[in-house]
Amino acid sequence: IIYLQHNNSMIQLFQYQKEGVEVLVKNKEILLADEQGLGKTCQVITSINEVRAFPVLVVCPNSLKFNWKNEVQKFGDGTYEATVIKANTDWKEVDPNGFYCVNYESLFKHKETLDSVAWGTLVVDESHRLRKKYSRMAKQIFGEWSKEQYKWILKKIVAERKIFISATPVAKCVYDLYPTLSYLDKDRFGYNTFLKYFYKDRFGSKKSTDKHIQDFGKLLKSSGIMLRRRKCDVLDLPEKLYSDIVLDIDDLKASEREAVLQEIEIVSKMETTEIDITTMSALRRLTGLAKVSSVASIASDVIDSEGYVVIGAVHRDVITGISEALRKEKYTTGIIDGSCSDVEKQRIVDQFQRGEIQALVCNIQSAGVGITLTKASNLIFAERMWNEIDNEQFEDRIHRIGQGMTCNYTSIFFQGTMDWFVNRSNQNKKGLANIYNK
Repeated sequence: IIYLQHNNSMIQLFQYQKEGVEVLVKNKEILLADEQGLGKTCQVITSINEVRAFPVLVVCPNSLKFNWKNEVQKFGDGTYEATVIKANTDWKEVDPNGFYCVNYESLFKHKETLDSVAWGTLVVDESHRLRKKYSRMAKQIFGEWSKEQYKWILKKIVAERKIFISATPVAKCVYDLYPTLSYLDKDRFGYNTFLKYFYKDRFGSKKSTDKHIQDFGKLLKSSGIMLRRRKCDVLDLPEKLYSDIVLDIDDLKASEREAVLQEIEIVSKMETTEIDITTMSALRRLTGLAKVSSVASIASDVIDSEGYVVIGAVHRDVITGISEALRKEKYTTGIIDGSCSDVEKQRIVDQFQRGEIQALVCNIQSAGVGITLTKASNLIFAERMWNEIDNEQFEDRIHRIGQGMTCNYTSIFFQGTMDWFVNRSNQNKKGLANIYNK
């Protein structure tokens, strides 16, 4: 572990993260494509501490805005704070020394403000969402050039430094990288460059052969425009990595927000007031339902990157809601809960271990003992059990003999809720196991 001093802050990084920071500092345009769980966010923030190219704009999925804010609190040098631009924010002015987080869906609303600033640093997280260059979302960043009018009819975001982040930069075809790389370096990665590395099938879809991918990989490596490390190559320790994603209650519907706020109020009074278990249980269920879409979105990113994921929850309708949301996105899912017989449970486990199911959504207690789920190395807590022992037993379904990869555990919650409280207590016991603290 490497320790870096920034003013009054001591930042802890793995050696490979320190090397990543050095690459980010050296290069003004880069795609950071480390595998999930390697701490890309902390590398980016640490590089910003070093270069200090402000103002900073972070474009990310809605579910990650507050995660960026929290990571800035952990890894920033203390001279700046992250400002989250919410859906209802009337954003007109930009502090020259500011750090702003905005979600993809809000780019159109704030386009005038975005275009009025010469940004010091632009960070685009989960940049694989921009694979379709001419989508409305992508145009907000890349701009739109009219051949007929021979001018920009939609401005691109201008920044001195550009960092794109994705653990899954390529889905099916090398061309997936075209929007990002042509924006970062049009001279070396213009359209004519990509013509050599894909073909169109009889339906007109762009695809790449294995040779295309291998040859393009060599080009990327020699160009230095992309940095990618795999967990198996850079991580010997720790065996388990923990990360948290804090969701924004302001993005919820009014009825959902009210339930979450009620739960937060009860949790805040736990030390002085006896909890009504029935009321708390009802509120926790509503809070779980409010997280369904965010959990499904995060899980889909894990599947795209790693292939498989296990998701733990408590309430039946939360479990089915996550499963249905993923199925709508064409992912294969399975459910293990109290309604499954032992035979049915084993059948589902076997399907998952054979790779026939991409996302296994489980009741934490029902899947907590007696089964092996080592097909996945990523586990998401959509909800947590009251008793932390149940959560730890569930964790070990993927952390068992036969598991060859580092296990990544992600907890998703609203700050101040019971899941947040249980998770915080658990982290205190585990000390500094969280990768983002190391």
